[in-house]
Amino acid sequence: MCRDFAHRPHRRRYVKAPNAGASDHFGKALTLSGDTLAVGAYGDDDGGSSAGAVYALFLDTGGAVVGAQKISNSYGGLSSYYTLDAGDSFGVSVAAIGDLDGDGVADLAVGAIYDDDGGSNAGAVYVRFL
Repeated sequence: MCRDFAHRPHRRRYVKAPNAGASDHFGKALTLSGDTLAVGAYGDDDGGSSAGAVYALFLDTGGAVVGAQKISNSYGGLSSYYTLDAGDSFGVSVAAIGDLDGDGVADLAVGAIYDDDGGSNAGAVYVRFL
């Protein structure tokens, strides 16, 4: 992450997934809301090949990552409500959608273009309250 890169080229950040695997495609989609950077990894294999994941990366005022939460079939409580299947590609798109639940924290919409719950590769959008 870079802030004011043109005037401060020495302020750069390199961020990678804490536990990335081959072909996770971490970084294909991202959105920033306040101090939280949400990063999609639609090829993540938690719960099945390319089921997908999203990482919520919590940043300090300098842009350094000070905490992270993975959201997938195995982490972040997603499986309490939904189950991703192999090939769903959860995290292929992410968007900050404001504070829908009124808790003072911005929420996310996460795309899963090959979700089959409504039909073969019908796709889905998951709203995640952070």
